[in-house]
Amino acid sequence: MRPAQLTNGPLQTYRSGEDISATTSSSAVSRTSVASFVLDTIDDATYVGARPNIMGG
Repeated sequence: MRPAQLTNGPLQTYRSGEDISATTSSSAVSRTSVASFVLDTIDDATYVGARPNIMGG
């Protein structure tokens, strides 16, 4: 997983996927949101062998 700029903020909406690109206004994502993404996808085979991006939504 490749998060964009990390913040210490609360859980927020985020975008994830292999083909998303950063925008200057919404690329930062909280560490809490990254943890949520990891826990939500841990049993999902969608990203096995992939390098998904995660960014603020």
